[in-house]
Amino acid sequence: MAKSSYITKKRTEINFAVEFAIEEHLAVLNSDIILPEKKNKVNEIRLLPTVKSREIVYNNLISLLDNPDISESIKNKSEKKTIAGLKKTMEELIEKIIKRPMRVDQMVKDFVDDKFPDFEVEETSDDIISSISNAVKVAIDLVISIKDKIAVLEDPETHKKEKIDNEIIPSIAERYAIN
Repeated sequence: MAKSSYITKKRTEINFAVEFAIEEHLAVLNSDIILPEKKNKVNEIRLLPTVKSREIVYNNLISLLDNPDISESIKNKSEKKTIAGLKKTMEELIEKIIKRPMRVDQMVKDFVDDKFPDFEVEETSDDIISSISNAVKVAIDLVISIKDKIAVLEDPETHKKEKIDNEIIPSIAERYAIN
């Protein structure tokens, strides 16, 4: 099949654009999660969209990196940044979303009321708790997915071996035939 002269000329530009897109996704994953605020307090109702945003960026980045049409050199060039970005996002999700208390501890509330009577601590209503719970669930699923992807990127041979070992194969003869 003859190659289009237009595509041949655009190949460098396309590769640059793909590399730029990967770098932009990695910049987001390698940044702090900015929690949504309302009146200088974390808007817990908006936590789920915050987590979903990171999930979308992660999924799109992985889709780009797994795309067979994208040059291996571009993928290899971004591998260290990819691992760093995944680790950063995982740490941010754990600290800012998963470990987030769903309700204000009563002892903390009593302490604040006693020591700082002008400072008001609000109790979290159940409708907001469900939003926090949903954000935590999505964040945990995303953290597990990221953890698995980091394992694949850092040690692909061990991952392949574990995948083969964990396959359900009906007979021992088939296991040896596959290897």
